[in-house]
Amino acid sequence: MKRKGLKLQRLQMLPSETEKEWKTAIREDINTFKSAQRKAARKTARTADFELEINGEIEKRRIKALMDTLPEVSEKHPKAVRDWISLNIVSETYAMLEEDNSILFAAAIWILDQISKTDNQFKELYPILPTSDKDFDDVFFPDVFDSQYEDTLIYSVESVLRHRNRDVAPPEENGNGGIRILTSTLAAKGQVHSDAPSRQTFDKLLALIPSNAIISAIEHFRQHFEEWNDRYFKCIEPLCDEFEAARQRINSIREEINLNNDKAERLMNDRFHQKKPTRPVNSPVLNAPFAAPVSNISFSPLRHDLSSPPKDYLREMIDDEVFQIFGKIDELGETHSEAVEAYNDAKAKKFTFQAAMNRRGFLPKEHCEQIFGKAVSNNMEILTITDPYELCFALLYLIELDDNIPWLYGACIGLMSEVVKCLPWGFYHYEEEDDDVWFNPDPEPQKPITIPDWYERKYYYKNSDVEFRSPRNLAQIVYEETGCIMPRDLHLYDGKHKILGKYGIHRNNAVALLYCMDILGNVRNRREALNFNDVYSDFLNGNNRTDIETEQHDEISREDLEKRISAQNTEIQKLKSALYNAEKKAADAQKKLTDEKEEFELERRELADLREILFMKDSSEETESEDTNTDIFPYETKKDTVVFGGHFTWIKVFKPLFKGNIRYVEAGAAFDTILIRNCEVVWIQNNAIPHSQYYKVVNTARQYKKPVRYFKYASAVKCAEQLAIADSEE
Repeated sequence: MKRKGLKLQRLQMLPSETEKEWKTAIREDINTFKSAQRKAARKTARTADFELEINGEIEKRRIKALMDTLPEVSEKHPKAVRDWISLNIVSETYAMLEEDNSILFAAAIWILDQISKTDNQFKELYPILPTSDKDFDDVFFPDVFDSQYEDTLIYSVESVLRHRNRDVAPPEENGNGGIRILTSTLAAKGQVHSDAPSRQTFDKLLALIPSNAIISAIEHFRQHFEEWNDRYFKCIEPLCDEFEAARQRINSIREEINLNNDKAERLMNDRFHQKKPTRPVNSPVLNAPFAAPVSNISFSPLRHDLSSPPKDYLREMIDDEVFQIFGKIDELGETHSEAVEAYNDAKAKKFTFQAAMNRRGFLPKEHCEQIFGKAVSNNMEILTITDPYELCFALLYLIELDDNIPWLYGACIGLMSEVVKCLPWGFYHYEEEDDDVWFNPDPEPQKPITIPDWYERKYYYKNSDVEFRSPRNLAQIVYEETGCIMPRDLHLYDGKHKILGKYGIHRNNAVALLYCMDILGNVRNRREALNFNDVYSDFLNGNNRTDIETEQHDEISREDLEKRISAQNTEIQKLKSALYNAEKKAADAQKKLTDEKEEFELERRELADLREILFMKDSSEETESEDTNTDIFPYETKKDTVVFGGHFTWIKVFKPLFKGNIRYVEAGAAFDTILIRNCEVVWIQNNAIPHSQYYKVVNTARQYKKPVRYFKYASAVKCAEQLAIADSEE
């Protein structure tokens, strides 16, 4: 009699060497990504394909761009081909990047900079710009005071860029409440060029930019794109090596287990034919999960539990040699468990790295080393970006050229995520109400910073005749060279000296920045002579100006009439601008009030949970002894939920009680903040969570305005009941 146990199969790497295999890998990633997004869409009621932008013509264009890169990637980086495919398919879109960072706003500033370097080009610029603010009335712009251009001039140029295809095709929704303003179905088809009025205006605007400036911008963008890709492959390849080593280790252990299993089976069959046992002997059977190959792209962890017959039973039925083999198989089973854990960790590292590079583009070295190790962090060097405005324009221009780079979503969005971090508003948007220099009624006294006396005359022009070598002060030198006079109070921003020190900016560099703050802050808040503004003056005096002195038409020259009309139009534009700014401030104030109300409600709920936990700990009641309603399990959560904390055995009991979109992060485990950003509610098991992890969870949840709830019990079943009740009531 011969009985055969299940074999542990080898973990195979999916081949990615031929064009056919590349297309198969791309299609698998697309289907996996779409399937996951549809599940999320059922809860958010959004159109999944628009959010992913892997539908229709856009999908075709993205695949074409990716396929064009694969021959070179396959030759230079064969081990990372599948990761390169996943990076550029499983990717966010440009929608969030543009909404948060105003890429076209930066491109508009660069265009104005280039036009200002030419002679009389502004005379050709003004006629093609919008004459009404309705085109950008509902567009969000960062609160910026530019020392070179009025804000409405920047808005006007941005409007030409934003609405360049308005007369060619209807606007396309981006799935995030806005419209596509960078890549689009129209651009994917290569049909952006036409004689429509909006395109003619856009083309006229581009024609005003010196051609050498455009060529230089494109070259710089390609250079930075190559640098970003080189860094990406240098970082991902050590993770690929770690993943491959873990896979080979598992296969080696499985081969040894199979060999020992076969040997034991042969010996048992020999013993069976020599002497019939008094009861049937079962050879060790390995669990079925290993009977199927594991997909290389799957993110679900491997199981590693092995089962063998009880040792007492084996010892009674078989001789020493076979028993020793079974002992060896048990030892290999423990080694296999460790290998599977290392394999799952290596797979999770690659997945986390891919997501981080797409969303952030760059990781700080210390953070990178903590998560991915020195082999990766040593290659994580920040790109040297000298002109982020130029690169924002170059991205738009490459889309217009139908270049492949913008359609490689993962790599290009990763690069742009790093580029926008170099813009002045890349991390934080200025808010006037937070300005403690100009809008603080009770400023704290600051220790004055030692700076030169701007009015002490002690500077001589060495090459002048002795007779005319009169000493100058610094303010005079600045005026004589620029025609501008310095602010009289150069200590307004002395209080920022400590903040600069925290960034590592000291001494001369700090003083130079404080000068910049003083000058620009004064210019931004410069007072106008409103006493010469007739409309404003009459408004203050309560006059209607209905009886303004008029002259006969034949006594007014055409030139005087045009001057008056121009002056009135200028005044109208100023009033419109003032109205727009007032309405924007009112809208911002309303939004801030709404956000504060939501934040208050979240904190109120969190505080209520914490108070109840404290009460239960102080109370002598045995609350954990209360009956638990187990009929509701397994419960399917309505909200996307993330559970933080809890030891392994607690999660092992808790997890089977739920189904649906609920994820778990064990106490002390590293996690990506994207988990909190994409969830709807955060639950914390405060009985088992390190302080560092707790503060990171709470601070991240508050940043993204996510409600935080606390489990009141130590029992996993009681905690599960608490979560289920809260989820069903909300």
